[in-house]
Amino acid sequence: MSAPALYIGSTTPYAGKNTLNIGIGLRLQKDGLNLAYMKPVGPIPHEVNGQLGDEDAAYVQEILGQDAPLELLTPLVVTQDFKVKAFNGQSSDSAKILAKIREAREKLSEGRDLLLMGGSGNMFSGRYCGLDALTLVRELNMKAIVIDRMEHEVRYDTLLVLKDALGDNLAGVVLNAVPGPLMSEVEN
Repeated sequence: MSAPALYIGSTTPYAGKNTLNIGIGLRLQKDGLNLAYMKPVGPIPHEVNGQLGDEDAAYVQEILGQDAPLELLTPLVVTQDFKVKAFNGQSSDSAKILAKIREAREKLSEGRDLLLMGGSGNMFSGRYCGLDALTLVRELNMKAIVIDRMEHEVRYDTLLVLKDALGDNLAGVVLNAVPGPLMSEVEN
């Protein structure tokens, strides 16, 4: 039986997903929990010792003191070739890739208290190949935290769509980088 998993996603790219994974991970490790980390879909190809992985995933794994093999850390690395094939209708079988992600989750979470999962881009990234965060969270029965990095406004509509789509799988929302003029709106 696999450990529970917590998916950290966002409404926009560069919202703070890696920082939140690191913060939660380091805190839980300090509290004595045995955790693992993975990023199921990696959009930033990065080569280490001749193997392809995701650059952000390798960074978070290093900070958390993890050493999972790259093929488990990021089961799908989105290369330019993968994107071209997907957009030309030659997409890989999403069910096969989802099975590979599920298998990596099982292996990484063996004997662990929690598996942290890092999101890619935003909660809709990967929709073109059936591997967006909404699908992953539902199919892998995980809880999700969604970060909304505020720039000019709270993305109320986006957050409500995500709440409706995720239902009980939505554990919460983090409002990040709240600009001063919006602070009273957020607090109220």
